[in-house]
Amino acid sequence: MQDAGLFLVDALVKPGNVIIVIIDSNESVTIDDCVRVSRLIESSLDRDKEDYELKVMSAGADSPFRDERQYRKNIGKSVKVITKERVKYYGLLTAFDGSQISLEIAPKVKKGQIPGKNNLPEQCSIPLSEIEEIRLIISV
Repeated sequence: MQDAGLFLVDALVKPGNVIIVIIDSNESVTIDDCVRVSRLIESSLDRDKEDYELKVMSAGADSPFRDERQYRKNIGKSVKVITKERVKYYGLLTAFDGSQISLEIAPKVKKGQIPGKNNLPEQCSIPLSEIEEIRLIISV
């Protein structure tokens, strides 16, 4: 898998022997990537011994980050962070050092207020241990 730049995000076994494998990549995950991973996994399993359903999928753009590589690949993109204390932050992911993230948060401009030097972006750091969930903000 690593030869193709893919990495494992999560693997779950649900009731009824449903195996769900979620993969990601530093670039993008194609259907062909999912098929290749599925075939690789199936080559190690024996349907004669155990019946199962295998689902291999990419980590969706709206899925929460689960792997450190997802933090790194999304530096420079807008994210929504929810802390364990249920505080929400929206901002630009500017850095990740393995133990914390750095965000650039745009100031709230009040109605009638002109953006300027008095309301520059705020920088904040949040330890991973305090993050409940982080997701990309999809903009159209």
